[in-house]
Amino acid sequence: MVAIAPDVRSALAVVQDPSRPEAERLRAATVLGDFGDPGVVFPLATEYSEAAGSLRSALAYALGRLDATHVLTSELAYGDARTRARAAELLSLFTDEVATAALVRALADPDSDVRINAAYALGDHQDAKTLGALAEGMRTDSVPAVRSACALALAALPGLEARRALETAAVGEEVVSVIILIERAIQRRVDRGEPEEV
Repeated sequence: MVAIAPDVRSALAVVQDPSRPEAERLRAATVLGDFGDPGVVFPLATEYSEAAGSLRSALAYALGRLDATHVLTSELAYGDARTRARAAELLSLFTDEVATAALVRALADPDSDVRINAAYALGDHQDAKTLGALAEGMRTDSVPAVRSACALALAALPGLEARRALETAAVGEEVVSVIILIERAIQRRVDRGEPEEV
């Protein structure tokens, strides 16, 4: 992760302090975007994921000014394992094509936590173009938790092809907990109105 410059720490502290008046937090978020310090992308994205109303809008402005997608995708590609995992998690907030492509690549990361977070983030994106990568991860990843995350992501995707991928994976899966999760994912789709037979 990029270090935060000392001159922006006080503004970041204001944004992160819920006891501060909202107007101060809004001004601080705007200032942080204008400073252009990429070191604040991770904490601002974390705040954004939990914020509402005007503060969420101000944080979105700041993250846009900071080119947050670029910062997070760079950290996902070049950071240490912990940083890559956090970047994958935060990229769930950014559903543009650059973020989605980086998350698809992260499904092949050597660290299983990165692959898990990438799969969950892709499920949040709900982009049908990620179906092939998620289905491949669900069929071939050596870590059951990654296969489970891919199954949950597929459950969130639109279209019957995602359902078929889940059913195909269930047939070849050997780990009982993953089979149960896949069956639950299929049932969620049925509960949302999808036909039981496809």
